[in-house]
Amino acid sequence: MAQSVFTDQQYDATFREQGYVVMDLLTAKDIADLKSVFTAVEAQHTFDIVASVVLHDVEMRRFIHQNVLPVFERSLLPVLNEYKFVLGSFVAKRADSEYGKFPLHQDPTFVEEENHVGLSIWCPLVDVDKNNGCLGVLPGSHRLKNLYRSPTMLPYPEWVDTIEAGYMHYIPMKAGQVLFMNTKVIHGSPPNLSMAMRPVAAGVAIPAHLPLLCCHVDEAADPAKTSVFHVPDDFYLRHIMTTLPKEGTCIKTLPTQIEQLSPEKIEKQFTVLN
Repeated sequence: MAQSVFTDQQYDATFREQGYVVMDLLTAKDIADLKSVFTAVEAQHTFDIVASVVLHDVEMRRFIHQNVLPVFERSLLPVLNEYKFVLGSFVAKRADSEYGKFPLHQDPTFVEEENHVGLSIWCPLVDVDKNNGCLGVLPGSHRLKNLYRSPTMLPYPEWVDTIEAGYMHYIPMKAGQVLFMNTKVIHGSPPNLSMAMRPVAAGVAIPAHLPLLCCHVDEAADPAKTSVFHVPDDFYLRHIMTTLPKEGTCIKTLPTQIEQLSPEKIEKQFTVLN
Protein backbone atom coordinates (compact mmCIF):
# COMPACT_ATOMS: atom_id res chain seq x y z
CA MET A 1 0.00 0.00 0.00
CA ALA A 2 1.26 3.48 -0.85
CA GLN A 3 2.50 5.58 2.06
CA SER A 4 0.25 8.38 3.27
CA VAL A 5 1.10 11.78 1.84
CA PHE A 6 -0.02 13.91 4.80
CA THR A 7 0.40 13.40 8.52
CA ASP A 8 -3.26 14.40 9.05
CA GLN A 9 -5.52 11.50 8.01
CA GLN A 10 -8.44 13.74 7.07
CA TYR A 11 -6.35 15.83 4.68
CA ASP A 12 -4.83 12.63 3.33
CA ALA A 13 -8.25 11.13 2.60
CA THR A 14 -9.42 14.30 0.82
CA PHE A 15 -6.24 14.39 -1.21
CA ARG A 16 -6.57 10.78 -2.28
CA GLU A 17 -10.18 11.30 -3.36
CA GLN A 18 -9.86 14.64 -5.16
CA GLY A 19 -6.18 14.67 -6.13
CA TYR A 20 -5.52 17.96 -4.33
CA VAL A 21 -5.99 19.75 -1.02
CA VAL A 22 -5.69 23.39 0.12
CA MET A 23 -4.27 24.35 3.53
CA ASP A 24 -3.62 27.60 5.40
CA LEU A 25 0.10 27.29 6.08
CA LEU A 26 2.19 30.33 5.21
CA THR A 27 2.72 33.02 7.83
CA ALA A 28 2.98 36.75 7.15
CA LYS A 29 6.77 36.38 7.43
CA ASP A 30 6.74 33.49 4.94
CA ILE A 31 4.82 35.59 2.42
CA ALA A 32 7.11 38.58 2.95
CA ASP A 33 10.20 36.38 2.52
CA LEU A 34 8.87 34.84 -0.70
CA LYS A 35 7.84 38.24 -2.07
CA SER A 36 11.34 39.53 -1.37
CA VAL A 37 12.85 36.66 -3.36
CA PHE A 38 10.43 37.28 -6.22
CA THR A 39 11.25 40.99 -6.27
CA ALA A 40 14.90 40.09 -6.83
CA VAL A 41 14.05 38.14 -10.00
CA GLU A 42 10.85 39.89 -11.12
CA ALA A 43 12.54 41.51 -14.11
CA GLN A 44 12.95 38.03 -15.62
CA HIS A 45 9.28 37.16 -15.04
CA THR A 46 7.53 39.89 -17.02
CA PHE A 47 6.15 37.78 -19.88
CA ASP A 48 2.42 37.08 -20.20
CA ILE A 49 3.15 33.90 -18.26
CA VAL A 50 6.52 32.50 -17.22
CA ALA A 51 7.69 29.61 -15.05
CA SER A 52 11.22 30.06 -13.78
CA VAL A 53 11.94 26.33 -14.21
CA VAL A 54 11.89 26.71 -18.01
CA LEU A 55 14.20 29.74 -18.13
CA HIS A 56 17.79 29.16 -19.24
CA ASP A 57 19.37 31.29 -16.49
CA VAL A 58 20.60 28.44 -14.30
CA GLU A 59 22.11 30.71 -11.64
CA MET A 60 18.80 32.52 -11.22
CA ARG A 61 16.93 29.21 -10.93
CA ARG A 62 19.33 28.01 -8.24
CA PHE A 63 18.98 31.33 -6.39
CA ILE A 64 15.19 30.97 -6.39
CA HIS A 65 15.31 27.38 -5.16
CA GLN A 66 17.82 28.11 -2.41
CA ASN A 67 15.71 30.98 -1.08
CA VAL A 68 12.27 29.41 -1.47
CA LEU A 69 13.36 26.12 0.09
CA PRO A 70 13.77 27.40 3.70
CA VAL A 71 10.18 28.71 3.68
CA PHE A 72 8.82 25.46 2.29
CA GLU A 73 10.81 23.37 4.74
CA ARG A 74 9.74 25.27 7.84
CA SER A 75 6.06 25.75 6.96
CA LEU A 76 5.08 23.00 4.50
CA LEU A 77 7.30 20.04 5.32
CA PRO A 78 5.76 19.43 8.78
CA VAL A 79 2.36 18.51 7.26
CA LEU A 80 3.92 15.97 4.87
CA ASN A 81 4.78 12.38 5.68
CA GLU A 82 8.50 11.98 4.97
CA TYR A 83 8.81 14.05 1.79
CA LYS A 84 11.65 16.10 0.34
CA PHE A 85 11.54 19.19 -1.89
CA VAL A 86 13.41 18.83 -5.17
CA LEU A 87 12.37 22.12 -6.73
CA GLY A 88 11.37 25.60 -5.64
CA SER A 89 10.36 28.06 -8.36
CA PHE A 90 8.06 30.91 -9.38
CA VAL A 91 5.19 31.06 -11.86
CA ALA A 92 4.15 34.62 -12.71
CA LYS A 93 1.57 36.29 -14.93
CA ARG A 94 1.91 39.81 -16.22
CA ALA A 95 -0.88 42.21 -15.32
CA ASP A 96 -3.69 43.06 -17.71
CA SER A 97 -2.87 40.43 -20.34
CA GLU A 98 -5.43 38.31 -22.14
CA TYR A 99 -2.60 36.09 -23.40
CA GLY A 100 -1.59 34.60 -20.05
CA LYS A 101 -3.78 31.53 -20.10
CA PHE A 102 -1.92 28.36 -19.06
CA PRO A 103 -3.40 25.48 -21.11
CA LEU A 104 -4.59 22.26 -19.50
CA HIS A 105 -1.82 19.78 -18.78
CA GLN A 106 -0.49 17.21 -16.33
CA ASP A 107 2.88 17.82 -14.72
CA PRO A 108 5.83 15.58 -15.62
CA THR A 109 6.49 12.36 -13.72
CA PHE A 110 9.01 12.91 -10.94
CA VAL A 111 8.68 9.61 -9.08
CA GLU A 112 7.49 6.03 -9.63
CA GLU A 113 3.71 6.50 -9.44
CA GLU A 114 2.39 2.96 -9.17
CA ASN A 115 2.78 3.10 -5.39
CA HIS A 116 3.95 6.62 -4.68
CA VAL A 117 2.79 10.21 -5.16
CA GLY A 118 4.67 13.17 -6.56
CA LEU A 119 3.45 16.55 -5.34
CA SER A 120 3.13 19.86 -7.15
CA ILE A 121 2.92 22.80 -4.75
CA TRP A 122 1.22 26.12 -5.61
CA CYS A 123 1.42 29.10 -3.22
CA PRO A 124 -0.01 32.41 -4.49
CA LEU A 125 1.71 35.46 -3.01
CA VAL A 126 -1.40 37.58 -3.65
CA ASP A 127 -5.08 36.74 -3.39
CA VAL A 128 -6.19 34.93 -6.55
CA ASP A 129 -9.48 34.22 -8.27
CA LYS A 130 -10.55 33.50 -11.83
CA ASN A 131 -9.96 37.15 -12.81
CA ASN A 132 -6.22 37.09 -12.13
CA GLY A 133 -5.28 33.51 -12.88
CA CYS A 134 -6.16 31.18 -10.01
CA LEU A 135 -5.52 27.49 -10.55
CA GLY A 136 -8.17 25.28 -12.13
CA VAL A 137 -8.10 21.52 -11.54
CA LEU A 138 -10.01 18.49 -12.78
CA PRO A 139 -10.83 16.58 -9.58
CA GLY A 140 -10.22 12.86 -9.88
CA SER A 141 -7.99 13.12 -12.95
CA HIS A 142 -5.07 11.72 -10.92
CA ARG A 143 -6.62 8.30 -11.52
CA LEU A 144 -5.85 8.45 -15.25
CA LYS A 145 -3.12 5.93 -16.01
CA ASN A 146 -0.84 8.32 -17.89
CA LEU A 147 2.43 7.11 -16.41
CA TYR A 148 5.94 8.37 -17.17
CA ARG A 149 4.92 11.77 -18.52
CA SER A 150 7.38 14.10 -20.18
CA PRO A 151 6.81 17.90 -20.14
CA THR A 152 4.00 18.39 -22.65
CA MET A 153 0.48 19.68 -23.06
CA LEU A 154 -2.62 17.59 -22.44
CA PRO A 155 -2.75 14.51 -24.70
CA TYR A 156 -6.49 15.08 -25.24
CA PRO A 157 -6.71 18.25 -27.39
CA GLU A 158 -10.07 17.09 -28.75
CA TRP A 159 -11.61 17.10 -25.25
CA VAL A 160 -10.18 20.35 -23.86
CA ASP A 161 -13.29 22.39 -24.65
CA THR A 162 -15.56 19.77 -23.06
CA ILE A 163 -13.45 19.59 -19.90
CA GLU A 164 -13.12 23.36 -19.55
CA ALA A 165 -16.82 23.97 -20.17
CA GLY A 166 -18.21 21.66 -17.55
CA TYR A 167 -15.68 19.92 -15.33
CA MET A 168 -12.89 22.27 -14.25
CA HIS A 169 -12.87 23.46 -10.64
CA TYR A 170 -11.30 26.93 -10.31
CA ILE A 171 -9.97 27.54 -6.81
CA PRO A 172 -9.90 31.06 -5.35
CA MET A 173 -7.11 31.31 -2.77
CA LYS A 174 -5.79 33.82 -0.28
CA ALA A 175 -2.13 34.71 -0.10
CA GLY A 176 -0.69 32.26 2.42
CA GLN A 177 -2.82 29.32 1.38
CA VAL A 178 -1.03 26.35 -0.15
CA LEU A 179 -2.41 23.95 -2.75
CA PHE A 180 -0.86 20.47 -2.79
CA MET A 181 -1.67 18.59 -5.99
CA ASN A 182 -0.92 15.12 -7.26
CA THR A 183 1.31 15.74 -10.30
CA LYS A 184 -1.09 13.57 -12.35
CA VAL A 185 -3.99 16.01 -11.89
CA ILE A 186 -5.11 17.86 -15.03
CA HIS A 187 -4.85 21.58 -14.36
CA GLY A 188 -4.46 25.00 -15.94
CA SER A 189 -5.21 28.65 -15.25
CA PRO A 190 -6.99 31.58 -16.93
CA PRO A 191 -5.14 34.80 -17.87
CA ASN A 192 -4.41 37.59 -15.43
CA LEU A 193 -6.85 40.37 -16.29
CA SER A 194 -6.18 42.34 -13.12
CA MET A 195 -3.94 45.40 -12.96
CA ALA A 196 -1.28 43.73 -10.80
CA MET A 197 1.35 41.02 -11.34
CA ARG A 198 0.28 37.55 -10.15
CA PRO A 199 3.29 35.77 -8.60
CA VAL A 200 3.10 32.20 -7.31
CA ALA A 201 5.77 30.29 -5.40
CA ALA A 202 5.71 26.73 -6.70
CA GLY A 203 7.55 23.51 -6.03
CA VAL A 204 7.85 19.76 -6.38
CA ALA A 205 8.16 17.23 -3.56
CA ILE A 206 8.63 13.46 -3.64
CA PRO A 207 8.91 10.76 -0.96
CA ALA A 208 12.21 11.28 0.84
CA HIS A 209 13.54 7.76 0.30
CA LEU A 210 12.94 7.62 -3.48
CA PRO A 211 15.11 8.69 -6.42
CA LEU A 212 14.01 11.57 -8.63
CA LEU A 213 12.91 10.76 -12.19
CA CYS A 214 13.10 12.55 -15.52
CA CYS A 215 11.05 11.26 -18.46
CA HIS A 216 12.11 12.13 -21.99
CA VAL A 217 10.43 11.63 -25.36
CA ASP A 218 12.37 12.18 -28.56
CA GLU A 219 9.52 13.70 -30.55
CA ALA A 220 11.51 13.64 -33.79
CA ALA A 221 13.00 10.15 -33.62
CA ASP A 222 10.39 8.09 -31.75
CA PRO A 223 7.43 9.92 -30.16
CA ALA A 224 5.85 6.59 -29.14
CA LYS A 225 8.67 5.75 -26.69
CA THR A 226 9.52 7.26 -23.33
CA SER A 227 12.94 6.98 -21.67
CA VAL A 228 13.02 7.14 -17.87
CA PHE A 229 16.09 8.41 -16.03
CA HIS A 230 17.18 8.36 -12.40
CA VAL A 231 18.62 11.84 -11.81
CA PRO A 232 20.18 13.77 -8.88
CA ASP A 233 17.84 15.58 -6.48
CA ASP A 234 19.05 18.98 -7.74
CA PHE A 235 18.68 18.01 -11.42
CA TYR A 236 15.78 20.35 -12.24
CA LEU A 237 17.75 23.38 -11.05
CA ARG A 238 19.83 23.17 -14.25
CA HIS A 239 17.99 20.86 -16.68
CA ILE A 240 16.44 22.47 -19.77
CA MET A 241 12.94 21.05 -20.04
CA THR A 242 12.15 18.75 -23.03
CA THR A 243 15.85 18.16 -23.77
CA LEU A 244 17.66 14.85 -23.35
CA PRO A 245 19.10 14.63 -19.81
CA LYS A 246 22.85 15.21 -19.73
CA GLU A 247 23.26 13.39 -16.43
CA GLY A 248 21.69 10.52 -14.55
CA THR A 249 21.04 6.94 -15.61
CA CYS A 250 18.46 5.68 -18.11
CA ILE A 251 16.71 2.85 -16.27
CA LYS A 252 14.12 1.88 -18.91
CA THR A 253 12.53 2.78 -22.22
CA LEU A 254 8.90 1.86 -22.73
CA PRO A 255 5.89 2.68 -24.90
CA THR A 256 4.29 6.01 -24.08
CA GLN A 257 1.25 5.34 -21.88
CA ILE A 258 -1.89 7.42 -22.37
CA GLU A 259 -5.31 6.35 -21.11
CA GLN A 260 -7.89 7.15 -23.76
CA LEU A 261 -10.89 9.36 -23.03
CA SER A 262 -14.35 9.59 -24.59
CA PRO A 263 -17.40 11.77 -23.85
CA GLU A 264 -18.98 8.82 -22.04
CA LYS A 265 -15.86 8.20 -19.95
CA ILE A 266 -15.53 11.89 -19.08
CA GLU A 267 -19.17 12.03 -17.97
CA LYS A 268 -18.81 8.87 -15.89
CA GLN A 269 -15.42 9.59 -14.32
CA PHE A 270 -15.64 13.32 -13.56
CA THR A 271 -18.19 15.43 -11.70
CA VAL A 272 -20.12 18.06 -13.62
CA LEU A 273 -19.79 21.42 -11.89
CA ASN A 274 -22.83 23.66 -11.53
